[in-house]
Formats: sequence, structure tokens, C-alpha cells
Amino acid sequence: RAQSERAAVFVPRPLLVRARSSHNPRPPRRPHCRRQRPSSAMRLRLRCSTAFSLGDLQWCMVHVPDHVHTAGDLAGHVSRLLELNLRGGNAELPQLLLDGFLIPHAEDVREVLRDDEVVDVEPGDGSSATLA
Repeated sequence: RAQSERAAVFVPRPLLVRARSSHNPRPPRRPHCRRQRPSSAMRLRLRCSTAFSLGDLQWCMVHVPDHVHTAGDLAGHVSRLLELNLRGGNAELPQLLLDGFLIPHAEDVREVLRDDEVVDVEPGDGSSATLA
């Protein structure tokens, strides 16, 4: 008799799917389309020159987006992100240095730099864009 009572008590419930609403703006996650972190994700520590008036941002960490391929792209990204043209950059791309050595703007960023590396940012002198 105990087994028949258990069988009578167990009633399978239908699966409920939440609809998107104002209190739940995210759609339900599907296991087959999980977003995977790209292997090329990189963050760099920037040590900006005193020629830039950045205040607390003289030392900062920036994420290198996937669309940045060359050191010139990275210099442009940093310049836009920190608004260097308004803070002493003279509307030129900055020079990037690794351990005191200039990184030419044509170099591939992910081949030259590693994640969590310290990069010095100096004002450009006009000829830095032509170095390669």
C-alpha cells in the first residue's frame, strides 16, 4: 500500500519557461551557444609620461580590444580612451615603449606584448608613425 501512495503522490510537472519581462531582461541561457572568452584577451598596465596631465590615470590598466592588431592601433585606442589629445598629446599618436625600447607602430601587438605587461606611453614626435 505504501508504494501505491508514493506513486499516487508523484505527479510530473510541466517544464515552465520564463518569458522575458521588465524584471527579467536577460533571455534564458542556452547551453549550445555559451559565450567563450577569446584566447587573445589581453590587459596592459600603462605608465604614462608626465608630459600628459592625467592625474590618477598616470598609471592605469587597459583592456586591449579584439580589433586592435598593431601597435599603431593600440596607440590610437589608448589616445582615444585617455583623451591624450586634450591632455598634452598634441593630436599625435603616442609612442609605446617596452622596457625602454620603442615599439614600432607596424608591429603585431599580440606577438610583442603579453598580458599584464607594463608599457610606457610617451608623446609622439611626428616621426613615430613612419617607423616600422
